[in-house]
Amino acid sequence: MKVVVNKDEEYASAQARESSALKEECEADLAEALPALNAALSALDTLKVICFLFSLYTFLDPNNYRSFCQTLCNSVVVDKHDAQMIY
Repeated sequence: MKVVVNKDEEYASAQARESSALKEECEADLAEALPALNAALSALDTLKVICFLFSLYTFLDPNNYRSFCQTLCNSVVVDKHDAQMIY
């Protein structure tokens, strides 16, 4: 009986080590992915504001479309690292 218990304990310990390694790997992947998620959510929030401003601005004077787009393009700064993460 003791031999069976020892084998079960060894098997359970091996499974625990394997599970622990998998957990650490998943946590590392999650730690890498969360900043990209937060950046995407922030960009989405910014995009919502920009779309609202664009609608308001073009509604007031449709001739301002080009000026608005130029201002928007000049104000957006893309970090090389962020651009690689998106694509």
